Amino acid sequence: MDLRYMALQKEFEMRRYAGLSILIIALMLVGWTWKSTDELLLGTWKFTFYVPAEEAAKMSEEPLPEGLRMELSGSGRMTFHRGGKANSEGEFTLRLIAQGQELPLRFLIRDAGEWKVHGDTLVETSADSAVVPLDDLTKSVVRQSPEFQAMMTPVKGESSSTKIIHITEDMAEMELLDPPFYKLTMRKVK
Repeated sequence: MDLRYMALQKEFEMRRYAGLSILIIALMLVGWTWKSTDELLLGTWKFTFYVPAEEAAKMSEEPLPEGLRMELSGSGRMTFHRGGKANSEGEFTLRLIAQGQELPLRFLIRDAGEWKVHGDTLVETSADSAVVPLDDLTKSVVRQSPEFQAMMTPVKGESSSTKIIHITEDMAEMELLDPPFYKLTMRKVK
């Protein structure tokens, strides 16, 4: 009986060591492939977004006139460089909707600045930006109401915070923590 007990005990110890060895190897592999959020963000990303009327209205410093709705959508590219520098470029459409009529205002926005990750929050600070009307209709409206262009222009030194919901090597889901509160889906450019 003692021999059988000793054999079972030896077999148990060997299985325990084998299980422990597998766990150690798995942890080493995970450690070798794990990247920080900062490292995952590095590179160029394509993005798209849509801001519904309720959230887009929060962009205006003054209440919108009765019956006027505003929506915002866009797409572009954002690049995060080593050293905390970033730049982005995209086309944005601000849709003004009233009495069944829609007025689409199209802009090209370029921005350069800095970025830093704090936990699960990406903070971007604008250093230089330009907003350019893309068509004759938009140019005409901006001449008459420059506040539309000013509303879309990032202010030098102004920061925005974005919660990083999920990020991998190829895809990121984020949510802007400042008005307008919208979700952003980004895909890494290969």
